[in-house]
Amino acid sequence: MRLSGESEPNNETFKTCLSVRPNLCHAELLCSRLARRRSRIGNPVTDPVNYVGCNIDATESLKLKTIPEVEIEMFTNDVKRFALLPDATYTVGGSSVVADGFILHSPDVDAFYTSGAPGPFSLEHLAAATNSDYEDAYRDWAQTGTTYTGSGTMGYVGLKEDGQSYTDLVIQVAKRDGDTAPDHISLLFTSELNGSSTGGADSQEGLEGMRLTAVSNDDVNVGIGNFNAIAGEPLDRLDVGTGKVRIRQLPSDADSESDEVVTVDMTTGLIEHRPASDFLGGCEWTLPGGAGTNSNVATAYPSNPGCPQEDRGVGIGIWNPLYKLHVKHSAADASFSGGLMVNYLGNSAGTTYGINTVVEPVSGSSMGTVTGIRSVVTGLETGGTGITAEITAQPTGGASTEIIGVSGKATAPVSGTLTRAYGIRGLVNTEGSTITNAWGLHAAVIGSGSATSTYGVYAEANSTGTVANSYGVLGWARKGTKRYSVYGWGPGQGSDDWAGFFPGRTYTPGGNWTSSDESLKSNIEDIESASERLLQLNPKTYVFNVDQYPSMGLPQEQQYGFLAQELETVFPEMVMQTSQPAMVDSVGNEIYAAIPFKAVNLSGLTPYLVAAFQEQQQQLADAEATNDALNDQLQQVMDRLDAMEQSVANCCASHGAIQNGGVEIDEKTLNSNDRYLRIAPNPFETQTTIFYQLDQGGRMQLVANSADGKQLQVLQEASLEAGNYQYEWATGDLAPGVYYITLLVDAKPITKRVVKILR
Repeated sequence: MRLSGESEPNNETFKTCLSVRPNLCHAELLCSRLARRRSRIGNPVTDPVNYVGCNIDATESLKLKTIPEVEIEMFTNDVKRFALLPDATYTVGGSSVVADGFILHSPDVDAFYTSGAPGPFSLEHLAAATNSDYEDAYRDWAQTGTTYTGSGTMGYVGLKEDGQSYTDLVIQVAKRDGDTAPDHISLLFTSELNGSSTGGADSQEGLEGMRLTAVSNDDVNVGIGNFNAIAGEPLDRLDVGTGKVRIRQLPSDADSESDEVVTVDMTTGLIEHRPASDFLGGCEWTLPGGAGTNSNVATAYPSNPGCPQEDRGVGIGIWNPLYKLHVKHSAADASFSGGLMVNYLGNSAGTTYGINTVVEPVSGSSMGTVTGIRSVVTGLETGGTGITAEITAQPTGGASTEIIGVSGKATAPVSGTLTRAYGIRGLVNTEGSTITNAWGLHAAVIGSGSATSTYGVYAEANSTGTVANSYGVLGWARKGTKRYSVYGWGPGQGSDDWAGFFPGRTYTPGGNWTSSDESLKSNIEDIESASERLLQLNPKTYVFNVDQYPSMGLPQEQQYGFLAQELETVFPEMVMQTSQPAMVDSVGNEIYAAIPFKAVNLSGLTPYLVAAFQEQQQQLADAEATNDALNDQLQQVMDRLDAMEQSVANCCASHGAIQNGGVEIDEKTLNSNDRYLRIAPNPFETQTTIFYQLDQGGRMQLVANSADGKQLQVLQEASLEAGNYQYEWATGDLAPGVYYITLLVDAKPITKRVVKILR
């Protein structure tokens, strides 16, 4: 851009500028001119290197204008990006355009003109770098607004003057001849981008709320919803992709007298019309099929051409039914035997039901407390049954597979939590009454027929999911003089007769009690030679083969006990051959085969352990008596040794000490200074411990001498700190007799006498 009256810049200066700072040379040269002419053309420029404009003391606005009739252009990277037109008039698509002050903004303005465009189409024109010919779709009213061209499409947002007394605000998308893909006008909503999102406001495409699609030269369909996610186009003039249509208020005019009504096709979703005559009819039961067809009789169903509709009920014996079908009858009115009876004659095809009830929540909701079938019987005189079920197997050929008198199934929810679930629950309420016998659940298998397996009660808790607590049978008796949480009676005494059989660990915090009353026993005798029999046992440590026998409930922890085969050789009466029966599921299929094994009654060892303890106590008492006698004999020997030592001491009194080529032994020190030198045990058999104390550090020796004072061995020699020490003295190579131990600390002796005795 050249300022009016200014000459071209010096070529040498301009070349130097380009070689040094090509991106700033134009601004610097322009700023240099402005600095030289600031008093004539504008406000002062104090820093021409960093900006072009007005400083903080400026009192006039910065003006950028041309005096001649030329456009104002802006460049970056030596490419024209912006053009502001002067007064101009040209033709676009056959329409004359007065383009005074029109703006063209493009990545490459020159490329826009190269494509053949005469200039901006409207007051503001945003054009892509690569353009095509859009003039055929131009309208002469699209001037006061913004035009967008690029990607093969032209758009316009702005005012549309029709030459009348009003003006429209329009959003225009131009569809060019030959284009096959539909053009859209979409309303989008976006939020913070989530790179992993595939739909919605946080996705790359965004959330589409409405779409207008030109499906032909004459038709535009309007779609409400996210058709980008639907991956389709609006199919009709108004197409609601998802969601509901709500009409807040209907016309309050007089009722229409038209013979046409509006309906919704529930399959296609289309709003259609039907003759009103199709819906005329009374409230009687209707035939859903066409006239003359063999149709079912029905009423109160959806789209009933008569009435009632699906929101109504049917009452029999009652005019205001509380249920879809409500039957009410009083024997005072007629001698019927009941309110409802189903007598169904079936055949061998498929599964049949006398009464089939299915209770489900409506779509998108849940239900509170629900009962599939509820029976309430009151006012009984003698006896009755809330629900009775009888089933009899009578196969015409072959064998029946399975029959169930009463079947209960409770299925937990796929998600969420469930507090309690009962397959079958029996409850007897004894409050305020007297009952001789009450059974919450009574199960009995009787009859003289043959059966492979019978179960009075079969309980199975087998869930593959995560379960906090699982009980095959849970018994809880809180009241009564006698309370049995679980009572089992097995009168048989065979190897496979059990009142209770529990593969796996059992827990009884109240302890295990067994019958032991004298009146229940005979042939009572004392146990003899208990220790002898117990010594023949071989206790073992082991772990069970849990994986090999999963049905037995064997513990996984380290075990301590006996092998039944070895125990049987010593205590055969405590071992029994038995077997765990085969395990079957609720329909009788074998899950695990029977397992034979030897069982042991280890409680029978307890009397033997007591008897063996008593035998050992008696042996210990006898040993203590023998030991007392030996101690008396030892004391006599010690007295004789003391007498001998006294004689030796008296013999050597003239010297005051015993000296025989060894360490001098001062008799006065033998029984003193126990705090500094102590020996225990004393007397001893093969080994004793010498305890000694040093009040101060120094050189020490621990010496062993014979009874005549001759040095036998230096036991320990070292320089030690003050403290307490001990020395283990092994005397396996010494003969029984009297010896002396001397502790020398800095040549000061402390001596103690010790006696070694025979083993």
